Amino acid sequence: MSRKVILETGYTFTPSTNTIVIPKYIPRERLILITNVTTNVVIYNFSDQNLRATSYTATASSNTTTLILNYSTSSMSASDKLQIIIDEYDEKFTPSEAYIDPVNKIRTSQPQALIDTDFEYGSQITKWENLGLVNNRPFSFPSPTAISNISSIVMSTNSRTVTVSLSSGTAPANGTSITVQDTLLSIANGNFIIESGGGTSIFTYTARTTNTTTLTGIFDTNNMPILCQFVSSKYRATAYGLMNLVGVFSGAFITNILGKSSDKGSMNQVFIYLALIVVVALIIQLTFLRPKTNDFID
Repeated sequence: MSRKVILETGYTFTPSTNTIVIPKYIPRERLILITNVTTNVVIYNFSDQNLRATSYTATASSNTTTLILNYSTSSMSASDKLQIIIDEYDEKFTPSEAYIDPVNKIRTSQPQALIDTDFEYGSQITKWENLGLVNNRPFSFPSPTAISNISSIVMSTNSRTVTVSLSSGTAPANGTSITVQDTLLSIANGNFIIESGGGTSIFTYTARTTNTTTLTGIFDTNNMPILCQFVSSKYRATAYGLMNLVGVFSGAFITNILGKSSDKGSMNQVFIYLALIVVVALIIQLTFLRPKTNDFID
């Protein structure tokens, strides 16, 4: 139980009839004290026979409580301020805004943005709670520090072993919890443990199940790292979206051409043209794209 002062100002005080109507359902055993703070006079006290209520009606359906006081209030004014103290069943408090995050949860750490403008269509472990569970039991809480300079991620057909290669630097130690996301093999995404190769440039972990597809390489691995070398964090989400947009429309366009070429029996010629386009694009990239930093800042 906790004492609470009713802050609602919608009560009605009629001094001529010693009546108070409170816009709240209050059982009689919970009403403790009523004080006229304008005249500094106690007009109701549950433990005083002379300051009791001669009539008490609490109606839950209308959410009102009406009481007629034994104490004469005829000399008081209807505009006098009353302090009404009741017993609550539980303790309630309202933290200041500094201790509440944007979704009304109590802060337990330094505040961070809920939505990161530099996102990759996946959950952000630096912004969102990411407790790994195995069979509904706590498994890991991955570090927000990313493993950078990944050059390839390979999972052979009919194998559960995933091999990650770094172009520079070394991997965390064996037994370290890691979170993998946005690969082309969903069975390789999730929370895992580095099993071998910790401290070197090539490490392995075990996927959730065996790779039964012919897909062994994850060739989107370098998209975002390369993008980070040329686009600042303010525009990376937009740039990544434009990359996907171009890829989707190009795929739709090429599919139409390949379908017509298949009907005509000229698929070989189309693939030769596509190979030439890729070679030209590669030459242009190697000629003009000269990154000077791993994390471009404008």
